[in-house]
Amino acid sequence: MFAITACPMARAAPLSPTVQAVVTTAEKAFGAGQYDRASELFEQAYKAAATETTLLYNAARAAQMAKQWDRSEALYVQYQALPNRDPKYVDKATQYLPDVRAARQAQRVDEAKAKAKDGDQYQKEKRYREASAAYRDAWRLIPEQLEYLFRAGAAAALGCDEAVARQYLTDYLQKAATDAPDRIEAQARLDGIAKTCKDGHPISQSEVVVRKVDETVVRRTGDTASDGTGSIGLWVAVGGGVAALAGGVIYGIGAANRADFEASTKKDANGLIGNGWTVETAKARATEIGNQQTLGAVVAGVGVAAGVAGGVLWWLGKGDSKVAVAPTPAGAVLAWRF
Repeated sequence: MFAITACPMARAAPLSPTVQAVVTTAEKAFGAGQYDRASELFEQAYKAAATETTLLYNAARAAQMAKQWDRSEALYVQYQALPNRDPKYVDKATQYLPDVRAARQAQRVDEAKAKAKDGDQYQKEKRYREASAAYRDAWRLIPEQLEYLFRAGAAAALGCDEAVARQYLTDYLQKAATDAPDRIEAQARLDGIAKTCKDGHPISQSEVVVRKVDETVVRRTGDTASDGTGSIGLWVAVGGGVAALAGGVIYGIGAANRADFEASTKKDANGLIGNGWTVETAKARATEIGNQQTLGAVVAGVGVAAGVAGGVLWWLGKGDSKVAVAPTPAGAVLAWRF
């Protein structure tokens, strides 16, 4: 990228002993490959002897050799702006600056990729807030790489860091092109964060649409739609038990009445019904007893069904709500906790 050359040592005038000692130390450091130290010493000497502008160039060149790209660029630019600069070294600074800037950009790209790789790993481990911070750092290194900004917002949304997610996703949508591939997902995550997070924590629930519903009124498990499920179920179970008992009693009475009726309506040897029964009254009584037994069976059956349903509701309602059924303008929604 650039040729390694020794630092220029030409001077306009003799240096003071103190400054000369610093310069000598800087030259030795440069010769030993200690470029970062050499750069600092050359800059220190320049500040003490500002007329010796070549010292500032030396500081810039040593910083370049040390791969301190930001520092090197700043010192080269500073040198180019000096009124008493040496044209020869201005040309050299102009020659080196594109290399410095390209190297700095390449370094930032590598650092950003490393940060993004960290973010990917954090996300696999479901450490979403750390992932978001890593993607954010990657984007700050390469601001034009808006994908990192989107990923920072998306990870924050997964981690229910709502304020950060909204900030990054909104910023992404403002900066990204209208045909950017992540725009649709960014908008969806921005719109959906309120539905998936509450008080900084994810809502661990699943929604199942029973019929077509208006999702804006869907209640999730744990909301008021499921409050009281256990107590309601208990009362339904008790009521069902009472109904089953009553139905059994009614059916039992009907069975006893039928036994008495059949005993009292036995035909004699001549085929006649005794005990004052006529054919019409016997038929009417038989129908009455049949209806009584049917009623008892129906009441008992309904009671058993209600008891079972109530028992299920009571069980589901124990502790945290597991099931919720909520009406909507277009139908109903069933939600359960898993």
